[in-house]
Amino acid sequence: MDQVCAYRDAGNELGDRILISSSMLRTGEEVFLDDLTLSEVIEAIGLPVVPVESGGDAFVSGIIYALMNEYTPDDIVNFGVAASAVKHTIHGDGNITDDVSLIRHVMEMNFDIKR
Repeated sequence: MDQVCAYRDAGNELGDRILISSSMLRTGEEVFLDDLTLSEVIEAIGLPVVPVESGGDAFVSGIIYALMNEYTPDDIVNFGVAASAVKHTIHGDGNITDDVSLIRHVMEMNFDIKR
């Protein structure tokens, strides 16, 4: 949490919410492994924090789709990452989108990681 606050305090934009993997919380609770509660984090950073299910299945599905459609090696990985990213915008544990054009659009956005 300190890193997120320091990033924000340095004038960087965090967006309108933060997505975290639900595996960061204790099973069935809104408590992190270090005993910090989700409510405490939300209060400290001033943004909603939304736990999401893992996107690993969507990543692998994207890889398989890209392999079956003979994408280039770079595009195979990028499509898998994009499929996983799109999954994190959908509530619940399933990736219910079959909109390949949406996933390809996300794939081609070329985001840089900002730390």
